[in-house]
Amino acid sequence: MGHDTFDIKQYARTARAVAAEGTVMLRNEGGVLPLSEGERIALFGRGQFNYYKSGTGSGGMVNTSYVTGIREALEGSSFVLNEKLAAAYREWLKENPFDAGAGWAGEPWFQKEMPLTGELVQEAAEESDTAVIIIARTAGEDQDNKAEAGSYLLTADEEDMLRLVCGAFRRTVVLLNVGNIIDMKWVERYRPSAVLYVWQGGQEGGNGVLDVLSGAVSPSGKLTDTIAGDIADYPSTGNHGDEKRNLYQEDIYVGYRYFETFARDKVLYPFGFGLSYTTFSLEARMEEGSAPGGFCSGSPAAGQGCRECGTAAAQVRLRVKVTNTGAAAGKEVVQAYCQAPQGALGKPARSLCGFAKTKELAPGESQVLEIAIPAQVLASYDDSGAAGHKSSWVLEAGEYVFYVGTDVRSASAAGKANIEDTIVIESLEEACAPVTAFQRMKPQACADGSFQVAYEAAPLRTVDSGQRRADRLAQIHQAIAGSADPSDAVEGSGAPGTGKGQPDASGRTEDSVSAAGGGERFACTGDRGYRLSDVEAGKVSMEDFLAQLSDEDLACMVRGEGMCSPKVTAGTAGAFGGVTERLQAFGIPIACCADGPSGIRMDCGSIAFAMPNGACLGATFNEALSEELFEWEALELRKNKIDTLLGPGINLHRNPLNGRNFEYFSEDPFVTGKMAAAQLRAMGRYYVTGTIKHFACNSQEFNRHTVEAVVSERALRELYLKGFEIAVKEGGAYSVMTSYNPINGFWSAANYDMLTTILRGQWGYTGIVMTDWWAKANDEGKSGRTENVAAMVRAQNDLFMVTANAAENSQKDNSMESLKAGRVTRAEYLRSAANICRYLLTTPAYQRMEGRESELDRELAAVAAQEMESFGELVRIPVEAAGCSLPVEEIPTGKGSSVTFELNVKERGFYRLELTCRVAGQGSLAQVPLTLSQDKQILKTISLTGEDTEWRTEEIVLNPSFHNTTFLKLYFGQGGMEIRKAKLALKESLEEKFRAVRASQEESE
Repeated sequence: MGHDTFDIKQYARTARAVAAEGTVMLRNEGGVLPLSEGERIALFGRGQFNYYKSGTGSGGMVNTSYVTGIREALEGSSFVLNEKLAAAYREWLKENPFDAGAGWAGEPWFQKEMPLTGELVQEAAEESDTAVIIIARTAGEDQDNKAEAGSYLLTADEEDMLRLVCGAFRRTVVLLNVGNIIDMKWVERYRPSAVLYVWQGGQEGGNGVLDVLSGAVSPSGKLTDTIAGDIADYPSTGNHGDEKRNLYQEDIYVGYRYFETFARDKVLYPFGFGLSYTTFSLEARMEEGSAPGGFCSGSPAAGQGCRECGTAAAQVRLRVKVTNTGAAAGKEVVQAYCQAPQGALGKPARSLCGFAKTKELAPGESQVLEIAIPAQVLASYDDSGAAGHKSSWVLEAGEYVFYVGTDVRSASAAGKANIEDTIVIESLEEACAPVTAFQRMKPQACADGSFQVAYEAAPLRTVDSGQRRADRLAQIHQAIAGSADPSDAVEGSGAPGTGKGQPDASGRTEDSVSAAGGGERFACTGDRGYRLSDVEAGKVSMEDFLAQLSDEDLACMVRGEGMCSPKVTAGTAGAFGGVTERLQAFGIPIACCADGPSGIRMDCGSIAFAMPNGACLGATFNEALSEELFEWEALELRKNKIDTLLGPGINLHRNPLNGRNFEYFSEDPFVTGKMAAAQLRAMGRYYVTGTIKHFACNSQEFNRHTVEAVVSERALRELYLKGFEIAVKEGGAYSVMTSYNPINGFWSAANYDMLTTILRGQWGYTGIVMTDWWAKANDEGKSGRTENVAAMVRAQNDLFMVTANAAENSQKDNSMESLKAGRVTRAEYLRSAANICRYLLTTPAYQRMEGRESELDRELAAVAAQEMESFGELVRIPVEAAGCSLPVEEIPTGKGSSVTFELNVKERGFYRLELTCRVAGQGSLAQVPLTLSQDKQILKTISLTGEDTEWRTEEIVLNPSFHNTTFLKLYFGQGGMEIRKAKLALKESLEEKFRAVRASQEESE
């Protein structure tokens, strides 16, 4: 697309288009939608006054310049809103204000609904043409949804609202402003005319809804989840929400893979479903010479030839003609599914293997779409050897039938391919298999051709990953040397290497060093004058450059700093790379990362753009539109000097109750990976990137730091890792964040087989891996600890995020003691340092350090200067030379609160502010930032956690102002902080210095 400047209006138009295109219409009886121009609307539901632009936590706390909710958008349209009804809501809200909860993760998932009377509803029905009902839910970190009223289920007041309104109005429209699917049994109870999921659409969400309601845009969003009749119908529900361990007994049968195989009758709305204002016909056929018996037996990489035979990998090629047969313009999503033979492994009845979206088609217009399906997409992973090829991707012999349609249920057969003998697509090695015995689901054929649920023992681990690591310590030299030439970056992605020198599929490399992995080759040489720029220029190898670093330097290198590090953009999540003066002296820059999937979170109060949430983006099924949106996001990252966005989130919707589903795309790994890859490609065009997260199995928020996922290797490969694999191979991902939870015995950050054997060895990944904030790691058989950074580095988790001060080891990690004890080697720390440095060479932070600011950066800096916010209301304080106390009663500490003090000083100089504060009533993981700014320049962000419950005094030094007036602003990014004292005292007088200078001048004269 090639934007040259940051155009906030075009950014907003793109986000608005996404919000509209992600809207999923489930029902439109009698063609009640679109609404007619000038239609009189009675708007029900307090959500009209409390629009949820996103969820909460790191995935949603974006400070925006505005939010256009549904009501605001309708008020600016041709529709006429019932103001008498609105007045009743406003009066009720005076006594029932919005409940923000207490601090981090404290906001309730719903807000109390106004009880309605039959008289009020009937009066509105007599004065209005159509009722629009808004049901709203938020979601977020540290708290799951629950199968209770006000979360997954409707409240009694919401049920009454639907009953009364649907009974009184002939035309009713229900809008679901939610982050994830909710229980939908109420649709048949009350039978509203229309029902639409409008999700959490970001700051332009209301305008997107308006475009759909008015008919300016025909809805084309599709469900990325199956909506079943009851939460108990989801096979994962029984193993969701445990305090210690979840058995993934449903195995690969998640979402539609389960329902289409075993429980078709339990489905209310199938995966991929979504209505339009028009109709479409599809004519699909499989291309001649496509696939039958011709799949290559090698291992095709994404879009490339076979690694073994060098020939082009065979594909199934589908050609689909889509014709708009209705009376309105619109887009359609074509979805391709495969029914693979059951074979020895067992398969789902349907698996999504391709999709494409049309352009907007006028009535009568047609478009031909081509969907190419590589063999790899159709393969199954044999983790047991049942198909005769353990630890391999295989196509079992039999008939492969391909279905094409507009959802999984309505898709019809378009062709088939027959494979005579089982084909091995890729031979790998066992990795990440479970150590806890459990039974997993498998289809059992019935006499009528249907399948019933049966179970088999999940294959357990047969390989000791610790021994594997020890065996391969002698072979990590090449991983350290790697490729440091930025010209090797993946085209269009900004990825730092092509995989040169990376381990092959077995995790091995060509070169070898001493068996200890830390011999003379890796000894510290001391400072030889090399800088990182010398590596870039090819004057010195990465290995020789890093050899200059001491063990202490390397220990600092793997420590990210934050939250709200003053070394990078204010209010952001973390800093990494050159976090000490010694590291910076070697020319190692400091990179900046910021939350999150719904837009840039800056706790200092800086403004950013709030985008539609992951569920909405996924529902668009539109990779091109997602790319367009994230090009704007890339420019915004560059404008704010942020190198990586901590997103997209690409975990699967294993169960509807996961509180963080709003950030993620789908229950399906294929659409998840494709949408993530689109975002990464877009950001990479401006040499910034996203950090794909949470690797892996972040399937619940309750006890997310400790609850273990016990999952088969097959389910990991085919579902929970697949989206990440697509993002790496097709999106050029080069920043990954591990999850908090353990998987099959190892906390994710210490999982060697997941991070080294699979991610780097088998997928060829060359980027960095970071922990989630304050994550744990473990040695096998032991509990996870945040201090166990050595275990992280052994696994090739390169960065522990975060510590307050890397040089001081403020987190008290075990790096140095473990190096001295031989529990981890210097070579392993060097390997992580090499990964970090190769990443840093691709960043704008490195270019700035080298004085190579681009014209684009200068343009974006000018835009940033124009966006500085005003101070607003002021509290005037006279400051005597002896100092003063600021009135703490004038300091509001709620989420998003701020106060600005106008300080009128009698004596100019450096003033010291002593702020005594603490956090009260928050969970241990709460993040409570306070940002202090002076004359629009940020001085410091104090970031406390829920563990900071004792009073502490922070010191902030104010700079002298040219005049005797200066402005001090306090901004609270999150509630929960208490201020006991704020004392201002003169630290160093400039007046005395001036008097001394004048006296000296007079004396010399």
